[in-house]
Amino acid sequence: MPTNQDETLPQRYAREHQDYLKLCGSMTAEQVADIQLQLHNSLAREQALQQRLTAADERADALADALESRRGDFELALMWVRSQITDPKIVQFIDIALKPAEGGGDVD
Repeated sequence: MPTNQDETLPQRYAREHQDYLKLCGSMTAEQVADIQLQLHNSLAREQALQQRLTAADERADALADALESRRGDFELALMWVRSQITDPKIVQFIDIALKPAEGGGDVD
């Protein structure tokens, strides 16, 4: 069913409730009530997952900000570590492990 990005969860519930009532004209009241309960539970799960996703995004942003604020310290420490390692394979492994991910981040 189409959704409107600007509608609130209660508005969406009311709209979908009316749509289901139209679709369920030949169903018994018990069947309609069961579908309504399923819809309500589904929307509640969706809202809970959205809240968890938002919280996780906020934690990731806070961590990224904290790491960015200490970038100079990390780069200095990494330079020291590299100066102590004589095996070029280990240096290459460190460089690969610390290479930034491609395509990550939020889209503005």
